[in-house]
Amino acid sequence: MQHPLSDAISSNEEAFILRALEKGLRVDGRRLLEVRPIHIEFGTAVPGTCELRLGQTRVLATATAELVEPYQDRPAEGLLQFSVEFSPMASPVFEPGRPSEAAVELTRLLERAIRKSQAIDVEALCVVPSKRVWSVRCDITVMDHRGNLTDAAVLAALAALRHLRLPGTAVSGSGDEAEVRVLPTEEAEPQPLVFHHMPIAASLGFFRAAEGGGDEAGGRDALGLENELRRRGLAERVDAHDLVRVLVPDGSDARFDGGGDRLVREDR
Repeated sequence: MQHPLSDAISSNEEAFILRALEKGLRVDGRRLLEVRPIHIEFGTAVPGTCELRLGQTRVLATATAELVEPYQDRPAEGLLQFSVEFSPMASPVFEPGRPSEAAVELTRLLERAIRKSQAIDVEALCVVPSKRVWSVRCDITVMDHRGNLTDAAVLAALAALRHLRLPGTAVSGSGDEAEVRVLPTEEAEPQPLVFHHMPIAASLGFFRAAEGGGDEAGGRDALGLENELRRRGLAERVDAHDLVRVLVPDGSDARFDGGGDRLVREDR
């Protein structure tokens, strides 16, 4: 995901960053495939809330649940929804109001990475088929944008969803006459969501070579200025079988070199 401050990079900064990347160095001292420190702090009052810091990138995630009627074509499946908001505090270019194109793009990525990958068992969210299911919603608020919102948002969403607890329920009657009652914690222990697997994200980017330089470089967890210099990027996940699938949008493949320290693009 591109950083919005595209005009904030001078030609000297661009040349310096590209030269450093070409030599396997980053402006913050990391190696090309090294990720910034990750810190997660969970809310103590209400389950399902966490704040994630990826370096200086800061994201707040809140997962909530409510009982609703299911979709008619999926009567025994619960709902899982995501939304992303860019706080004006995160960057000078973020404005309140309708979601920006970047927020919509990040929301769709969360849906692909978590909901469409079937990471969470939505059938386990069903209480009474065709009558009541749990609708789980995860809201992501970007508090400070310092690069790599993709990984930060996916990790924060997963942490909040893992932290969420669904109240116990009691069902009386059957069929159309069924009634669902939410039980207090004194009567039933709240239960976590059922996960099939954990789709951990790993964003990668390719940077063009510096003027007069050699091959383009590939790196992980790009900073804000580095984001602007990427020729292409991709966000991949580890699937249910612990396999990492790396695909580049232009149709080529990517591989790690023999030492595992550099990401190399291979043209078909």
